[in-house]
Amino acid sequence: MNGKALAFLVLVAFAVGGGAYVAFSTHAVLDQPAQGQLAFPKLAEQAAGAERVVLRQVKKTLTLVHGDTSWGIAEKDGYPALPDKVHALFSGLADMRLRETRTAQPSEYTRLGVEDPTQDGATGALIQVLGKSAPIAELIVGHRRAAQGTSTEQQIYVRRPNEAQSWLADGSVDADTDFAGWVGHDLTNISRERVKSVSSTGPDGSFAFSIADGKASLDAPADHPELDPSKLDDVARGLEYLTLSDVAAAAKQPGTLLADTVFTTKDGLAVKLHVTLADKALWVSFR
Repeated sequence: MNGKALAFLVLVAFAVGGGAYVAFSTHAVLDQPAQGQLAFPKLAEQAAGAERVVLRQVKKTLTLVHGDTSWGIAEKDGYPALPDKVHALFSGLADMRLRETRTAQPSEYTRLGVEDPTQDGATGALIQVLGKSAPIAELIVGHRRAAQGTSTEQQIYVRRPNEAQSWLADGSVDADTDFAGWVGHDLTNISRERVKSVSSTGPDGSFAFSIADGKASLDAPADHPELDPSKLDDVARGLEYLTLSDVAAAAKQPGTLLADTVFTTKDGLAVKLHVTLADKALWVSFR
């Protein structure tokens, strides 16, 4: 987590505390565009100077910002983007070749998906790779298709902003504006057999559980009614297969306190969770 404490909205059954919950305008152009030419011949050497990548489609925007060592998502408080996906975006643009000219009539753009990507109903997306003082690459990417004679090589319809000419290009690039496609979703998977104890404090009081052979027992309070075995089972497996649905900085964690909980493993690892509930969504900050 890059040394930062983050809060995660996870879709997970979590029983501690009592229940289950389920979260510019010069742009990079070719002097004389030609068939078979790289769309952005200098991108490979200029990529190191990229500071931001902006992806836009209709009303959705996703901004990748280059940090000291990695790319983060600005709209999600700098949460790290998947390195492989960022690399694929840059390599896709750098390797793209303009194969054939297509329509230069705005009325025909929608057939290719290269209309203004910010207008309602647009199916394409705008990619902007921005340096410190000027854009490095800008492109509207539209519909994809398989290259003729092959089932594996891809082609894509493209157009540069403020240029009428559209192209069929060899290659493909993913301009996904959905946060979910840019992050890993696995959080933790600590098996119940590894957990030694669980303690939890919240509005309903304090609870202490011991775990033996993956099964939980409530040690405190000692005086308690008969417990639901399924809820006890949830306690033991509380850190199994946790997945992320949304993310925010821990300082912005929404909701009301459900519990402050500590899972301690047999080998001495302590996982501390600050758990809140907001609109039926479970937010958890991990330490």
